[in-house]
Amino acid sequence: MSKPTREDLEARWEVLWARGQELKERQAKITGSLDTMDDAFADRALTQLREDREQHERDLLELRRQMEEHGGFD
Repeated sequence: MSKPTREDLEARWEVLWARGQELKERQAKITGSLDTMDDAFADRALTQLREDREQHERDLLELRRQMEEHGGFD
């Protein structure tokens, strides 16, 4: 596997930043609707959100590792 370029890493950062914003918005919608949701549906939505957040964190850690290998960014 080739080493990613700075441009690759910056593009990946932008994607992950946008994904983080989407997760925040989704959390706000879910928590704002919990009172009106069916319990099973609410549990599934919260579980999926948690799983997506965990994957997002893993993706961020991997990107940070790659950025450090590249020499970091200012």
